[in-house]
Amino acid sequence: MEIEVLQEQESLPVTMLVDGAIFWVHLCCHATVDAQQPLLSTFCLGHVRHLNIEALMQVQLPQADFAYLSACHTAVGSVARNESMSLAAALQVTRFRSIVAKMYSIGDNDGPVAAREVYKYMFRDGAWAARSSNTAIGVHQAAHALQWSGAQLFRWVPFIHIGLWWMYRARINHFAMPTKGAWRQTHVKQPW
Repeated sequence: MEIEVLQEQESLPVTMLVDGAIFWVHLCCHATVDAQQPLLSTFCLGHVRHLNIEALMQVQLPQADFAYLSACHTAVGSVARNESMSLAAALQVTRFRSIVAKMYSIGDNDGPVAAREVYKYMFRDGAWAARSSNTAIGVHQAAHALQWSGAQLFRWVPFIHIGLWWMYRARINHFAMPTKGAWRQTHVKQPW
């Protein structure tokens, strides 16, 4: 797996995605949600570069697979019932299959912890075996890591997964759920 880090001056919003070679993307930036005009909700890619929903929805990325949105409020849509579109949903429209997003503001220290836990689970079998179908469980593990560190509810609840994880036939036999200091198994019915 090849990883390329684009700094502020190198990131060209839509052209960065249009080349079709993007499979995974991790956007570590600020985001703004425009509740009145949802298509103007934006990823702030530096001081002068912005990537809004309207521009994203014009791009089709058949190779797109996974997006990690390390910005607050990326899963929040508008207040209008018939026009709700979040930044995460816009990426889903462009064909990203699995997206990690935030429903609320997150703490500066919690973002890196959650990202580390998500990627640790996704890459647990090695870099070449990483699969976006493991994202939902990775987010679950990240929430548990924050819980076990003593974080209050508002610090781990914002992290969510959006996507069609079941299409990949991810083998989920159980989730580990903490109860009174012990672990119990909760069986999840698989949709296939």
